[in-house]
Amino acid sequence: MLKSNKTNNTPEQISVLESSRSGSENDNSQREVLNESPWCIQKEETFQVAPGMTHSHQILQNKKYQQSIHVLQVDPHNQYINPIVFSSKGKVEFLETVGNMQQELIEKGKNVVAGVNGDFFSWIGVPTGLQMCNGEIFTSPSMIKVLLAIMTNGQVLLKDQVRMNAYLEFECGYKQEIESINRAKYLKHTNHAFLYNHRFGSSTRTPEGVMELVIQVPDERIFSNKQMVGVVESIHQSANTSIEKGKLVLSVSGSGADWIKKQVKIGDKVTIDVSLNQGLNEARHVISGNSTLGFVLLKNKEISQEILDPEIPLNRDRHPRTMLAMKQESLYIVVVDGRQPGHSRGITLAEGAEYLQSIGMEAAINIDGGGSTTCYIRQPGDVQPTVINRPSDGFERAVGNGLFFETIAPVSPLNTLVVKPKSPIRVLAGSKVQMDVKGQDRFCNAVMVRPSTLTWSVVGDIGYMEGKETFRAYTTEGIGELNVRSGAVSHQSSIQVVEEITRLEVTPTTIVVEPSGEVEIDVYGFDEEGNKVWVSHDQIEWLMQGGIGAVSETGVLQASQEINQGKIIAKYKNLEVSIQVSVGKPPVTLAKFDSLQGLTVYGEKAVDDSVTLTLAPRPEPVRFGTFSGKLTYDFTDISGASKAVIQFLDDGGEKGLEIEGEPYRVGLWVYGDSNCHWLRLGIADANGESRSLSFTEPGGLDWTGWKYVYADIGENTAFPITVRYVFITETNDANKNAGVLYFDHLRAEYVKVEEDLEGPMYSHPTPAPNQTVKDDHPLVSLILKDEESGVDPSSIQVWINEQLVDHIYNPATGQVSVQLSPSKKKVTHQVVIEAADMHGNPMVPKASWEFVSTPLQNLNES
Repeated sequence: MLKSNKTNNTPEQISVLESSRSGSENDNSQREVLNESPWCIQKEETFQVAPGMTHSHQILQNKKYQQSIHVLQVDPHNQYINPIVFSSKGKVEFLETVGNMQQELIEKGKNVVAGVNGDFFSWIGVPTGLQMCNGEIFTSPSMIKVLLAIMTNGQVLLKDQVRMNAYLEFECGYKQEIESINRAKYLKHTNHAFLYNHRFGSSTRTPEGVMELVIQVPDERIFSNKQMVGVVESIHQSANTSIEKGKLVLSVSGSGADWIKKQVKIGDKVTIDVSLNQGLNEARHVISGNSTLGFVLLKNKEISQEILDPEIPLNRDRHPRTMLAMKQESLYIVVVDGRQPGHSRGITLAEGAEYLQSIGMEAAINIDGGGSTTCYIRQPGDVQPTVINRPSDGFERAVGNGLFFETIAPVSPLNTLVVKPKSPIRVLAGSKVQMDVKGQDRFCNAVMVRPSTLTWSVVGDIGYMEGKETFRAYTTEGIGELNVRSGAVSHQSSIQVVEEITRLEVTPTTIVVEPSGEVEIDVYGFDEEGNKVWVSHDQIEWLMQGGIGAVSETGVLQASQEINQGKIIAKYKNLEVSIQVSVGKPPVTLAKFDSLQGLTVYGEKAVDDSVTLTLAPRPEPVRFGTFSGKLTYDFTDISGASKAVIQFLDDGGEKGLEIEGEPYRVGLWVYGDSNCHWLRLGIADANGESRSLSFTEPGGLDWTGWKYVYADIGENTAFPITVRYVFITETNDANKNAGVLYFDHLRAEYVKVEEDLEGPMYSHPTPAPNQTVKDDHPLVSLILKDEESGVDPSSIQVWINEQLVDHIYNPATGQVSVQLSPSKKKVTHQVVIEAADMHGNPMVPKASWEFVSTPLQNLNES
């Protein structure tokens, strides 16, 4: 804290098991967290990753949502599979992406074939629960909510409410209980003992008010049920003691510290005992889910009751999920994408449990999800795993640890050719398709296949090979085969040449490119049934608007030398699709607020110590990535110009962060608190002249939720400029209050980009605010509109008198409506409606109003 000073032609329906629900009343109360309609499998693809390991990808659809789910099945008893629980650099002090942790393991000689994110974590990188690697305890609290344990005999266990018991005993018989191992200690830990070794980093990073013992031991690694014997080397009445190899540090506060101060001397012998209950002393690897969302999903095939209560907001939330499950001694890792309308919306905890129950899982737990949900799988023919899901932030989030799997299967001769695109292949008449051929042995290891060793043949009047690996379709429709052979190993792909497509798509749909830069454009066609059709760039007519450059026959945009804005139109016959293009410098992120490095904070005319800046993890408001910056302040009862200031420092620790080039504005995502203060930006120009720019008008910070705000720099500014502060200020003594703001992604913008940064707008709230209506069961409604990406129907939530209720949404009209239940009494109704667009931008402000309904006779009586 910073402080001031398988593919199916016919969709298959997944049955929903009802054993977890009892009685109609219970059914009704659970509708908000469970599915009202079963999932249908729209598509399923399966392949073997390695011996004992299979991956399946399902696209599910019900009446409301589409979901993308990846399931990795692992046989923990397979002789060729080794599980690995890993945190970056073998410590618990770093946040790192799953991909980079995987690369660390590969560089250590591990043949990694799969990896997934693990436990929840603190902002400094410490996983929140127990982490064990090859029997060694890297970190642990005293109580672990849920965990996965892989035992020394290969057995997989899912456990909850596991207790760690740890004690340090002195020669005199005095025992000091140890509450935590390698975890961050805070001021609130006033009567606690924490044990540290080198896995935590170079020092304890503890606050003042502690007593710390440095203990010399033969082996500083900590194991469960293995006693350690050591000698007190030094005693420190100060915090943040260095941690060296061969040493442990015991940090004690409260009564334990008082006793040590009086009774312990250098040279005293000590013993340390650590154990785990529920039979976990024999665990080889453990990874946990120990935060607010660390839940048991299934136990003995039944859904946990605690995730079925719709009154608990966390149970209603729909997010990406990472779940661990068991069936018949096999481990299943289940990854569900979310927060991406059109691809995958995400699931509630209960929906996750219901899905796992429907596919026969016996036990399951929820671990870290949301933007952390990341899954790497080695795909057929590949040497290394690649990310196979779509992380919700659009990029990988750095996390505390991960669960990985390596194969030790021997490499053998070529057994299979892996050809992409996968068969069957549909190709537009006249188009060409680049064929990619890789090899596998019988253990799924990659085997190099050289293009010069391949022999191609075309069966049917469909086309010909153009070069070594390019198939060119004839200009008329036809059906045939494309065969490839390498020695005795061959592969056949079925090919259909089509003359018509009904839809054209391009990616990306928006381009920001620097002058003279290049961007590759991908183009796809689709037939009437929605099947993908390969379309080559030379079959497209590329129309340019706005002097933005030209597109080559290979689909590469070569941008103009000048700054311009315009549009690319990709045209095939009567089909058109456009791409918005801005030629100029792309936005530069100045601060992601995923670290406190380079940030300081202070207050002016604010309550002492009230102005703080911390990193806020989910479920607190986070717009992008892992954390947001949480600014607290309190101006209560203080006269004058109050301020809460975040100050930016450069790499050398000097005030200000210089911005390259000439941005025309600076933008910032802000989660407002509706306290109506003034949000501003402090800069200095090239002449050192300080200026304060405005993100809002005075009193304009009047919203709750995420909103993108910006401050214009001005045409006559001397560049380069330096960003010095983001601050709120209040001069009106009648509006001195306390609050909390969240910040994310401060960035410099150089050209106007066609971005969707605003959520839906609402109108026509009915009944009108503060109106009294003659109706004992009125219809509550409003109209939602979003002119950019459109309203995301799955984001709409309606509360009536603080109760989440079912609603009807008409996409054609934008109407959201709820028919209230009849009442014979005069009732005041409080209505709150929230929504977001297809890009995740929330409606700000949310709709909130009151009205009164009364039966006709009551109205006459009044």
